[in-house]
Formats: sequence, C-alpha cells, structure tokens
Amino acid sequence: MSAVAFSNTEVRDNHVDSIDGWPLLYKEFELSHDLDLTAREQPEVFIVLSGTFLHEHGQSLQSMRAGSVIVSQPGQTHFVRQPTDVRLIRLRYLPEWMVNDIHMILDSPDLLSLFFAPILFDYTIEHPISVISLKREPFDCVQSDLTVLKDQLQQEQIDETLTRLTVLKIFLHISEEYGFYWRRRNRIALRPEIMHAMRAIEGGINFSGAVRLSTLEPLMGMSLDHLGRLFKKATGTTLVDYTQRRRVQHAARQLLFTDKTATAIAQDLHFTDSAHFTKSFQRYFGRSPNEYRSHFAFNPAWLRI
Repeated sequence: MSAVAFSNTEVRDNHVDSIDGWPLLYKEFELSHDLDLTAREQPEVFIVLSGTFLHEHGQSLQSMRAGSVIVSQPGQTHFVRQPTDVRLIRLRYLPEWMVNDIHMILDSPDLLSLFFAPILFDYTIEHPISVISLKREPFDCVQSDLTVLKDQLQQEQIDETLTRLTVLKIFLHISEEYGFYWRRRNRIALRPEIMHAMRAIEGGINFSGAVRLSTLEPLMGMSLDHLGRLFKKATGTTLVDYTQRRRVQHAARQLLFTDKTATAIAQDLHFTDSAHFTKSFQRYFGRSPNEYRSHFAFNPAWLRI
C-alpha cells in the first residue's frame, strides 16, 4: 500500500488533486470558479501553470497568468477571482524540514530573504504575500522540477533527500527572479561577521548539540556584546534567541524523521531538562514536541534518506 494517498475531489466544480503527507503537501487545482485561499499555519507557494485569474489580497488586485508565483507567509487569506482555464500548483511545507540546508540558504541571499527570514529571525516582513512573474527559462525549469517532485511524492517510498532538494531548486528559481525584479533591494543585509557567527552556531549544534556563545569572541575578533548588537540590528533577533531557535528547529526535524523520544532529543541538544525543552518548543511552534509529532503525521516513507 502506498505511503501517500492521491485523491480527487470536486469543490464547486473546481477539480483538485492532492498528495497528502507532511512535511510537504502538494495540491493541483483546475479552477473554473472563484477560490478562497484561507489562512494557514505554514507558508505556501502557488505556481500558475496555465490560464488567467485575478489575485486579491487586501486592497490589491493583480492579474495572474502562466508563470506567475504567489509566496504566502503563514496567516494570510487571499482569493482567486474570475479564473479562466486555470491550472495551479500549491506547495505547503514545514520550513524546519530544511533545517540542515542552512549553508545553502545563507549562500543564497534571495532564497534567505524570500523564504526563510521569517523562521530564522524576528524580521518584519513588508509584504507577507509576494507575487513574482517568472521568465520563460526559469518557468520551464520550475515546471520540470514540479514533474520530478510529483513523481517522487507518488512513489511507494519517498526519497527524502531528492524531494527536499527539488523543492529547494524550485525556491531558488523563484527567489532569483524575485531578487532580480527588486534589483536586490529586497535582500537582508548580513555582514560577513554575522554570517560567520551563524555558521559557527550551526557547527556547534551539529557537533555536540551545545553552543557556548563565548567561543564566538575569538572567532569573530570582537566582543560578544558588540557582535550581539550587530546581530540584533541586522535580524531583529538576539544571538541567544537565534541559537535557541535553531536548536528547537533541529529538534523539530528529529521529531519528524526519527523515532527518538522528546526526552532523548532534549538531551542530545543539551536542553536543561525536558520541561525546559517543552517550554522552548512551545514558544516557537505553539505546541508541545509530542503534539507536534502527532499533528504532522510522522510518515515512515520519508525515512529513505
């Protein structure tokens, strides 16, 4: 029996195909009537394959066509109006699924700015819904990657690494066009020392689960207080909060892809105790570690990594 279910449903004559199973939900729409895109807990990406419609968000009404992309942060409600022969792909995903890809993300400023700043930093997003129009070549690449992605998701056992990297490729194509359109003015400005500090924090988490921020002083060649001020100014986040956030995000990925208990994960990542871990986890994810694992339907198929 397949580990993912492919289903067909009819919604007001709109045809929907879904592949259900976290950490990625894939849905393909064929629209002939208006559609309300209700607020979700997770970020979503909508890719228009064909047809035209009007996209409504707040006071904004934009014309959409093949190659248009909508990137929606959590909590946003928006609408499809007057669709004509529309085929639309929606990807809803858990950002913490990509926690181990932080170096790729840091090396791609447009990817960081468009898709990952909200989960890494306390960063004020000027536009919680971004609309991008892909040129022909990147649109062709995205369509090709979507074919690979859909094929993977329909397999009896999913190749987690290939699936995750395919999603990141799609995001890279979209973010590159996003950055080009804004002439890179949309990028988060991270100084080299901040990038270096983030990589050092990541190395500590991956090596032992523990991070001693005092070790950053000799690495950075500046006091921790000065580095902390630079970090806060650039990201809106303190070094302590960023480190804690990354530890919790690593914990979330372990909850998704291993059978370790929450207690064992807390010990691996050097939380003071289970209560401290649970409190920290709830702060960032709004639910306990066990509730998180249960809610996102741990799927053994994703373990082919």
